[in-house]
Amino acid sequence: MQIPNETDKTRTPPTSPFGNSLANEVQTAEALDVAPNTLAKWRITGEGPPFLKIGRSVRYDPADVQQWLASRKVRSTSERAA
Repeated sequence: MQIPNETDKTRTPPTSPFGNSLANEVQTAEALDVAPNTLAKWRITGEGPPFLKIGRSVRYDPADVQQWLASRKVRSTSERAA
């Protein structure tokens, strides 16, 4: 068995035992094109996507973020956002 070295670009990232990876606040903010502070405010008001609190760390499940985005779709400005 060959152990990959640091320069081996073909290595696959470690997988989570839960089958998916969680995104941190910065990654999620970048994906949503908002500031991390906006996510922090949304956590306080309950406006944003569901999040996980693991110790002091905040993590987002990408599937939850996608579902939250889908729930905010509207067809016109006269539709009330959920």
